[in-house]
Amino acid sequence: MISCALIGLGQIGFEYDLNRKSNVERLTHTTTILSMPELNLKFAIEIDSKKRKVFEAVTGISCFESVSKLPGGILENGIDLLVIASPAAVHLENVIEGLKLNPKAILLEKPLALDVLNAAEIIKIAAENSVKLFINYQRNYLPVFQQMRDLISSRQGFEEYSLVGWLQGDLLNSGSHLIALVDCLFPTYLENLISVDKFGMHFESFGRVLDLNLSKVDQLEASKFSLEITTSKENFRYDSQLEAINVSYPGNDKVYAGQTSLQPPSERLQTNEYDCLHFVYAEILKFLKKESYYSYTGEDALFVMKFIQDLRGQSLGEL
Repeated sequence: MISCALIGLGQIGFEYDLNRKSNVERLTHTTTILSMPELNLKFAIEIDSKKRKVFEAVTGISCFESVSKLPGGILENGIDLLVIASPAAVHLENVIEGLKLNPKAILLEKPLALDVLNAAEIIKIAAENSVKLFINYQRNYLPVFQQMRDLISSRQGFEEYSLVGWLQGDLLNSGSHLIALVDCLFPTYLENLISVDKFGMHFESFGRVLDLNLSKVDQLEASKFSLEITTSKENFRYDSQLEAINVSYPGNDKVYAGQTSLQPPSERLQTNEYDCLHFVYAEILKFLKKESYYSYTGEDALFVMKFIQDLRGQSLGEL
């Protein structure tokens, strides 16, 4: 069994699932870990005493104020997986503390840090301690996006991809989910900027063109962001609210709604499409078992931060 520890009991760490009537959807690290029989949540760490008490009352799992307050036996035995769901401002501090537990892997909430220097330092010290770093851009792990990425990368010849993204909130937090998803689907494209104009940004990779138009909006039907991808072969629309995914095929009657897969429902594994975190942990389990796995790495997340930094400097529209 894989031993886990969790730092941070805020919304994504624990609170999103508090007082929820449905136990089908799992929106937090706590409920996701507890739902997977191969994982064992040994303890949590949280500086807020009220949150610690609620967590212990709900889960029956011990919660401590800091790594330094852990019993000696826990420090001696260590853990396999450390999950850091604290605010980005203390990620570097938490990684340094967490390394005392000798984890094999760290799952770190996005953004990697609040600035590029701290982000680079996190990557550096993880590598120096031979710790695999996973960054929780959780939607990148959904099967439908993995399949689309493989489909795009396998295509031969010229193809033009038109992407329109809508986001609310700031770029580094909610907006970075959108940028990371585009980077996942179109690896290497965002590194090759051709031009910028009032219609957006234009990229090219292996002779294929990607046009990306981003718009910031105040209201997006409760979604943090949406992404629409149009090619000559399909139209793909994703909304982050309830992870709603719609795939349609021009000239074909097939329209798949609410999918986790590009396959029709009868041909796909029936997995709850709202359960994004499950897919992240499934890949971490593959890594720990020394199987082939996918990860959105610290280096990937650092690229997203740098891209956003450059994007802010270009003053595109309201972004």
